[in-house]
Amino acid sequence: MSFPIIFKWQLIFLNKWHILCDYILKNKKLRRIKMVAIRKYIALFMLFLYGLCTYVAEIHADTHIAVSCSYADVSEAIAAASPEDTVLVPAGSCTWNSTLEISTGINLIGGNGGTTTITRGSGPLINYNPSDYSANYAFRLSGFRFDANGYRILDLGTYSKEAPFTLQTKVRVDNNVFTNSGGDVKGQAIWNYGTLYGVVDNNTFDGINYPIANSYGVGGDSWWSNSPQNIFKHGSAYYLYYEDNLFTNMSGYAGGADNIIMDGEYSSRYVFRYNSVDNDAPSYSLLEMHGQQGEGPASMAASFGAELYGNQITNGSNTMTFWKQRSGQSLVFFNNATTSSGASNTAYTSTVCTCPVNYTSLKVTHNSYWFNSRKNLTGALFGASATGGLNGDGIENIPTLGRDVFSDNSSPGIGCGSALPETCDKNEGYWLTNQSCGDLTGMVGANPATPISGMLYKCTSPNTWTAYYTPYTYPHPLRGEAQAMDYYVDQNHPSASDENTGTIDLPWKTITKANQTLTAGDTVYIKAGTYNSYIDPDNSGTPSAPITYRNYETDTVTISGVSYAIYLNGSDYISIQGINATNCTRFLYLVNGANYNIIKNCSFDDSSVSEWSASQIKGSSQYNWIQNCQFSKGGECSAGGSDNGLVLEIGNEESSSDLSNYNLVEDSTLFHGGHHVLGLHGRYNTIRNNYFHNEAWSRNRGNRTLCSTGYVANTGYNLIENNRFGYAARPCDAPTVGNVAISTMYNIFRYNMLYHHNAYGIGTYGYSGYSNGSYNKFYNNTIFNSGYNIDPEYEGGSEDTAVWFGHSSNTGNVLKNNLYYENYQVYAGYIGNQTFVNEFDGDTEGDPLFVNASTTPPEDKTDSTLPNLDLQSGSPAINAGGALTTVAAADTGSGTSLVVSDAGYFQDGTWAPSGTVDADWIAVGTVGNIVQISSISGNTITLSNSISRQDGDSVWLYKDSDGTIVLYGSAPDAGAYEFLQASAPVRSGGSPTGTLPSGTTSTTLSLSTNENATCRYS
Repeated sequence: MSFPIIFKWQLIFLNKWHILCDYILKNKKLRRIKMVAIRKYIALFMLFLYGLCTYVAEIHADTHIAVSCSYADVSEAIAAASPEDTVLVPAGSCTWNSTLEISTGINLIGGNGGTTTITRGSGPLINYNPSDYSANYAFRLSGFRFDANGYRILDLGTYSKEAPFTLQTKVRVDNNVFTNSGGDVKGQAIWNYGTLYGVVDNNTFDGINYPIANSYGVGGDSWWSNSPQNIFKHGSAYYLYYEDNLFTNMSGYAGGADNIIMDGEYSSRYVFRYNSVDNDAPSYSLLEMHGQQGEGPASMAASFGAELYGNQITNGSNTMTFWKQRSGQSLVFFNNATTSSGASNTAYTSTVCTCPVNYTSLKVTHNSYWFNSRKNLTGALFGASATGGLNGDGIENIPTLGRDVFSDNSSPGIGCGSALPETCDKNEGYWLTNQSCGDLTGMVGANPATPISGMLYKCTSPNTWTAYYTPYTYPHPLRGEAQAMDYYVDQNHPSASDENTGTIDLPWKTITKANQTLTAGDTVYIKAGTYNSYIDPDNSGTPSAPITYRNYETDTVTISGVSYAIYLNGSDYISIQGINATNCTRFLYLVNGANYNIIKNCSFDDSSVSEWSASQIKGSSQYNWIQNCQFSKGGECSAGGSDNGLVLEIGNEESSSDLSNYNLVEDSTLFHGGHHVLGLHGRYNTIRNNYFHNEAWSRNRGNRTLCSTGYVANTGYNLIENNRFGYAARPCDAPTVGNVAISTMYNIFRYNMLYHHNAYGIGTYGYSGYSNGSYNKFYNNTIFNSGYNIDPEYEGGSEDTAVWFGHSSNTGNVLKNNLYYENYQVYAGYIGNQTFVNEFDGDTEGDPLFVNASTTPPEDKTDSTLPNLDLQSGSPAINAGGALTTVAAADTGSGTSLVVSDAGYFQDGTWAPSGTVDADWIAVGTVGNIVQISSISGNTITLSNSISRQDGDSVWLYKDSDGTIVLYGSAPDAGAYEFLQASAPVRSGGSPTGTLPSGTTSTTLSLSTNENATCRYS
C-alpha cells in the first residue's frame, strides 16, 4: 500500500516551526503571549501538517470580521462562518432592506469599535432559525442598537413547527438596544416562535409598545402530544428566560390606551424575571397567557405555563393588571409595583376560549400559585381574582380561586415564612425562605442585589408538605457568570452545618443542601456515613457541565430509610457515582423527562415493599446511562401468596404515550424481584453485559428475570445482548415460571446465556389490548437446563421447554444459530408461525462441550462465571451457525448503500445515549469483507465505507454493540460464545517512526498482517 505522507509545502512550514518556537521561548516579551494565541498558532501548524481543513474547527471556533455593518458585508461574513464561529460587525449605521436569515448557530456581535446601529428598511431585521435542529448549536446576538422603524426586529425560530424536534437550549440575546417599533400587532422587538430556549438578558427595550410576542403558531395539539415539546417543568431550562432587561418609555399600545409587555399563545411558555419596567400607560394586562380557542389542526392550543417573579414595575398613577391567565400553570410571586393606583392578577375565561377536548386537565388554568407581590416594596399585596366559565373533565366553573389558582387571599391559599406550618390543607402552598416576606427591597428589578431565595412547598395530603418548586439558576447558566465549584457533605464532621460554605473544612451536613445549591458544572463529594436525606437536585446540568454527586475517594456512602435514594424529576445531565442505598421506599426514580443522566458504581438493595417498582425510569425519560450498578431485593412473595414488585422498570406498561427510550443499562447485576427483576416497557433501549438471577429468596420463592410488556405504539425495538439470565425459580402464586418473558415486538435478543430456570428459557406472550411477542429476532443465544426443579406435575409439559410461544397472536419470530442443551424439548406452544434456521440441539446433535456446566446449579448464585457455557475445542457447535440475512436481489455492485432481505437483525448505534453503543459491524459475502453500519432505514443499510457484493450474498454480524468480534472461522458458532480458533495474529511494520529527509513529498510503508485490519495514519 502506498500513499503520500507529507507534502512539500508542509515540510517547508515544519522546517520553520522550530525556529519560531525557539524564538518565542528565548524572548521574554513573547513568552508572555496569552496561551490562546499560542493555541491558535498550534492549530495553524496542525492544519499545515495534516492538510485537513476541518481540523481547525475541532480545535477552536473562528472569528470573522465583517467589512462594514452593511447587509451585504454582514451576510458575506455569516456565509463564511461555521457553527459556533463568531461574526464581529464593526461600528457604524446601516439600513437593511432585507431580512438577515441566519440558519446556523453563530455568535453575531456588534459594537466592534463603537456603536453598531441597524435600521430596518423592510420586513423583520433578523430571523434565526437553525437548519439543523439535531445539532442544538449555540446562538448569540449581542452588542447592537436596532431601530425597528415601525416594524419587527428579531424573529426567533420558525412559525408553526410541528413536533417532535430536538430542543434548542443555547440561545442568548443580550446587551442590545431595541427601539422605535410601531403600534401594530406585529411591531415587536422579539417574536418568539417557541422553538428555541435560552435567555434574553440585559437588553433595553426603549419606546417599544408590545415589545415581545410568544406566539408559536403551531395549530392543534402537536406540541401537547409529542415529546420533548410536551415536557413542562417549572424551574427548569425548558423556557426562554427574559431577565435583567429594561423596558422604558412605554407610552401605550393601541393609541396609548393600554400597555402590554408580552403575551403567550399557541402552546406557549415563558419566564419573566428580574426586569425593570417603566410603564407610562394603563395596563389591561401587562403580561398574559391565552387559552384554548377551538379544536382541530388549525386551532389555538392552550399555553403550558409561565413564571413571573422579581420584577420591578414603575407605574405612577396608572392602573395595572400585572398578569392575566386563561390556561395552563403559573407561578407569580415577589414582584413590586411602585404605584399610587391598583395592581392585580386575574385568571378568567374569554368569550373566544373553549374547554379543551384533549389534555383537558393540563390545558385549563390549574395548579397556579400567586403570592407576595406587593405595591411599593412593603405595601399592600397585589389583588387576585378568578372568573370561571369553563366546564370539563368533571370540573365546573374553571378557573376558581382556592382550587385552580392559589393566592394570598384564597382558601386554601399560600403563605410565606421561615418555617413550615405543622398543619396544612391539600393543595395549600408555602414559600419557605430566610428572606423577608414583607419587604421586597433588593430583590426586584434588573440585576437585584439579593436575588430571591427559597422553595415552594405544596401540601400534597392533609398535613403533608412536599417540596414543589425552586427557581431556576440565576443568572441563567448561558450567561457564563457562574464558575463550577466543588462542595463537600460530611455529616460526621464536628463542624458540619448547612449554614457552612460547603468546603472540605466547613462541609454541609445534608445532601438536601447540595440539592438546593448545585448548578451546572458543580460537584459535591459526599463523605462516609449513612444519610437520611436523598439526591433530588433543584437544577439541571448541561452537556458540557453536568452536576455531579459522588462519594469522596473510596468512602462508603449509604442513603437509608427515606422515600427516595435518587429522585431526578425532569432533571438533565446529572452524574451520580459511588452511592449506596438500602431500605428506601423507592431507590432510583428518573421521571418526567429526566434525560442524559449517568448512574454509575451505585448499589440499591432491599427496598421496602410499599412500591411496585423499587427503581424506575418513566415519564418519557430518555438517554440515561446506568453502568456497573447493583439493583436487588425489590418486592416480595407476600404472606398471602402474591408475587409483588421488581427491582428496575424502564417505561410504564400502563401508558401508551410514555416514551422512555434510548436508555442504556450495562455491566450491572440485578436480582431478587418479587414478580420479575427487570421490566422493559419502552423502545430503543439497550440492555447488555448484565447478570440477572432470581433464585428462591423471598419465602423460598423466586420468579422470572426479565418481563417486556406494554402497548404496540411505544414498546419493542430494544437490544438485549450478552447478558446472563439465571436461576428463575418457582414463584409463590404459580406452579411454574420461565426465565425471560417477551410480549413486545421487533426486539433483538442475541448472545445471551439462559440457564437453570424452573420452566422455559424464553417465552413469548400476548395480552388483549396490548402488544404481543411477535417479529423478534432471537439469535446466537445459549439455553441450558430448562425445567430445573419443575413441579413433577408439569414435567414434560408445554412449559418444560427451552422456548415457549405462549399465545396464538405470537407470529413472525425468527430463531437462528441458538444452542440448546439439557432441555426436555426445544420448542413448544404456537410454533407454526415462527421461523427456525441453523438451530443446534445438543441433546440430539451432540454434546456442545461446555467448559464447566453441570445440571446441578452451584451453591453461590452470585458467581456470574458459573455455569461456564463457553465452547471447547472440538465442539460440534463451532461453525454450526449460518447467515442472518442476504443481500437483496438486484443489489449487485458496490457502494455505501446496501439493501438486504431483512435488516431487523442489526442496530445502528442509536438505541442508547450518544457515544455509548457502537453501530454493528457486518460481514458481507465472505467473513473477511467487513464494514460498519452507519444507519438503517427499512431494509436499506447505509455503510461507513463502500464495499462490493453480489445479490444473494450472506450477511453475518461481525462486531456487536460494544465492538466485540463475534465471527471467527468460516461461519458463526451456534450459541452465545464464539470460539477463537485462529492463532494470534502475525504483524510486521506497524507503527513506523522516523524523520523524512527535506524535500520528501511521498513515501511507501510496508505493513503486513494475517488479520482483518484498518490502516490509519497521522
